Amino acid sequence: MKFNRICYFVVLFLGSCAIQVPPGGGSKDLKPPQLISSEPANFSSLFRGNDIRLNFDEYISLNDISTQLIVSPLLKYPPEIKIRDKSLLIHIRDTLIENTTYTINFGQGISDNNEGNKLENFQYVFSTGPIVDSLNIQGKIENAFDRKPEKGVLALVYRGTFDSLPYLERPLYFSRSNDAGEFRISNISPGSYKLIGLKEKDGNYLYLQGEELIGFPDSLIHTNSENINIRIFKETPSLRFLRAYSEFPGKAVIVFNSMADTIKLKWLTDTARLEIYSTNFSAGYDTLNLWYKNILSDSLSFQFDHISLNDTVTMRLFKNTEEIKGRRKAGTTIIPGNLQSTLQHLYLPFYLQCSRPMDLADFEKIIFLEDSFTVKPRFIFTDNMRMQLNLEFKWKSKSKYFLFIPPGTFTDIYGIKNDSIQFSFMAHGEDDYGSLKINFQKRGVFPYILQLVNESGTDIYREVKCNSDSTIEFSYLDPRVYKIKLINDANGNGKWDTGNYLMHIQPEEIEFYPEGITVRANWDVDVNIKVPLSTEIIKN
Repeated sequence: MKFNRICYFVVLFLGSCAIQVPPGGGSKDLKPPQLISSEPANFSSLFRGNDIRLNFDEYISLNDISTQLIVSPLLKYPPEIKIRDKSLLIHIRDTLIENTTYTINFGQGISDNNEGNKLENFQYVFSTGPIVDSLNIQGKIENAFDRKPEKGVLALVYRGTFDSLPYLERPLYFSRSNDAGEFRISNISPGSYKLIGLKEKDGNYLYLQGEELIGFPDSLIHTNSENINIRIFKETPSLRFLRAYSEFPGKAVIVFNSMADTIKLKWLTDTARLEIYSTNFSAGYDTLNLWYKNILSDSLSFQFDHISLNDTVTMRLFKNTEEIKGRRKAGTTIIPGNLQSTLQHLYLPFYLQCSRPMDLADFEKIIFLEDSFTVKPRFIFTDNMRMQLNLEFKWKSKSKYFLFIPPGTFTDIYGIKNDSIQFSFMAHGEDDYGSLKINFQKRGVFPYILQLVNESGTDIYREVKCNSDSTIEFSYLDPRVYKIKLINDANGNGKWDTGNYLMHIQPEEIEFYPEGITVRANWDVDVNIKVPLSTEIIKN
């Protein structure tokens, strides 16, 4: 009987252990930590000392606090931040300015310890004087070239009017723009201030001309100003020589940091001995290509006829010798320049891009077929370097074409002949394209540049200059979504121009038609545009 009782209690004990389960998890915690008290209290005046304690309702973690934390006005040394239990301890290592309101913005740097819920843009504010300033300045920062909002750009506020302030002094107040490009500088004392937008690289809050993007309003900004629009831009840097090198025997390359098409070179090497064939700039005019015929030359020296580029440059040239055959590039190559896969546009010439300048060309050797019938297109070099060869022909919708270039048809300036080349392709059909008609009306004296660009604004498909009211028709457009970009060409030079901070020149204004224009195959689209753009714009 005793044994049975013991067994009964053992079974009961084990059973009770087996049926125990952990409590249910409940709903997930979605709340960020909350401040329950602080020492001194938030928005305190007559602040003294160097230590602040922020007490939260749960354990916290710090996330990238070195970049998230913003103290305005700037401190010479960043504050020391420590976590103790559920509290955040801040030690200020600087001597604070008298009668000044300070804002410590933590951005997204504080979250709870378990779920990672972030306490967004929490601020602690205090004043070393009897009054806590409560005024602000707010606005938006965008890129001047594409009108896209800029995130993480500094909005800098200075007390003073000198243009040198962004170069030499750190700001009195500042903040950073959010994802939408919006900024708000809070707790500013009353007055008028110089405001600068700065997209910096080095984290020193100073402007590095030509390397960083800058923007500025045209006048001083008063406290409690709203809807300030700052367009940041990169100034054209002072021209600098970067490097020079020999690409292969017969070609030398000189690279600059910006457009250098006005630069003049003073040759120190005997150019007659070098047998210079020609020089040409890259599409961006920042790289000068030098072509010469004497491929046994071993060096080249020159100077720049420019006040800041007077140093002598000497480069070693690759020679066409047996010892460095491995460094030589293969013979001249010829490739199609504008085929989309194997399809040829109806409104464009077919062109061939040569890797080296051509000296001789025997076009009679070229065989060209249209739907298996021999035809005779017109061949023409379109550049003085004789490196781009256009095949001009009236393409037939959806016809098939075959191009055969026999060996020795072309001879480059080094006497090297081409190998056998052949291409097969087909012309687009008329019904593959759409068209767009724009009824353009303008106000004001400045001409405009109208561009058809892709949705991101990076690729330009068509461009036309508009000096007066006109109807613009774009035919043979590939089906896609286009954006219409308008450049207010204030100086009439036919291109967009950036700004200049010291000269108080704003970048030229850019506007985008508010909607993407969908062009479909075999469809026509009409759009009415009045510029400057306004609510009067109507899409048909």
